[in-house]
Amino acid sequence: MIIILCVFPAWGEPYEYQKGTKRFRIEETKDSYKVYCISSEREMQSRNRNIVDRQNRVLAVDLIGTYIVFTTIAPYSDLGVEYFPYIVEGIDLHYNAIVEGLRQEDLVQEGKTVTVYSCRKDAYHVDYASYDADADVYSLILAGYQRDKCEQTARLLYECEDFESGQLLTMERDFLLGQVQLPSDIRQLQSWSDRFERSVYSGEAEFGLVAMSDLQECPSSNPYKQFYYEELVTSALFREKNGYYKRWIQCLFDSKTIYEEMLLFCAEKCCQADTILCIPTFSSVIEMFPGAISPFGIRQPIHDSLYNRAVVAYAASDFEKAVSILQASIDAEGISAKALNLIGASYRYLGKPEKAMPYLLLCFKLNPCTEFLAGNLAMCMEKMGFDRMEALCRFLLVYGQDSWSEKEINKLKDS
Repeated sequence: MIIILCVFPAWGEPYEYQKGTKRFRIEETKDSYKVYCISSEREMQSRNRNIVDRQNRVLAVDLIGTYIVFTTIAPYSDLGVEYFPYIVEGIDLHYNAIVEGLRQEDLVQEGKTVTVYSCRKDAYHVDYASYDADADVYSLILAGYQRDKCEQTARLLYECEDFESGQLLTMERDFLLGQVQLPSDIRQLQSWSDRFERSVYSGEAEFGLVAMSDLQECPSSNPYKQFYYEELVTSALFREKNGYYKRWIQCLFDSKTIYEEMLLFCAEKCCQADTILCIPTFSSVIEMFPGAISPFGIRQPIHDSLYNRAVVAYAASDFEKAVSILQASIDAEGISAKALNLIGASYRYLGKPEKAMPYLLLCFKLNPCTEFLAGNLAMCMEKMGFDRMEALCRFLLVYGQDSWSEKEINKLKDS
């Protein structure tokens, strides 16, 4: 079931809820509660209309009770009206509310039949002891996001106090993989797994990229706003990338998570977006826009021959050679998590953490649990002078599942 906030034209900003094809609106008057229900024409004309009415009556009773709880009991009463549909899904009023004399009548509004269920206020009784201040609103909104995965639910979840970096990573991955509700033009972009290559090597849009000016309006709030610009930095023609990158950075100024702080820090420390490149390559563009490129728009290599040569050079401590081979591999074949992590590690050994981070961040987006990646990220961030290392280390320990990363991160965290 998908929850959607729907604006009934003549009703202003109401408490609303949608279940399937049914739309409900709750209204409180001086002496009564009313629930307006619009069902589909098919349901209204069904031979089983009596069954539909009984289902709607039960839901109307629950909606009135939820409205009472939502508007009178903390922490629900501190939430905005847009949270109401998600609280409906989390509050179970069955057997915890009693209503006497629920009335039903059909009206016609704007050419549609509206069924109204109403009762006197003194005829509705809620067992208030069932709804206390320990309610986990974050979990209710998270469940709503897992159901509908839309911009509005993502925003509400993002605004919760308990929102953390791990959930932001999940949302980002959902967006970049097209597993959420997306505008059709963004979904069209994501159908090309080599869109980054097209954007770097083509000079015109006829190679399959849509014109960025034709895209639908950007989401109005984080976190989807971040992800939207991330997709545009990935897919826009090379000459347009810097403009979208600057807008992506702006989205990070109101960071809520340590993950975003890491991205913003690297954008300020590592960015080479003003560098003039006569002939851009995969690797040079990755370095120009650290943290803002989707790895899912870059093809992955078929063969490991260049990577295996880089491993030999790395093992021999010839890190310059390893970097050179890995850049050639990325430019010619595409990216893999192991190649991105190895080039980052090579740059770290060369004392160039600013060069390492664009590759490590791209690897983190592709596969945050890549072996040795978390340790390399933590060590590079520490070398660059990041001042929130304790919080960053706690975050990275979740993904640093190899013993080396765990050891190095704990050393930094305890220092």
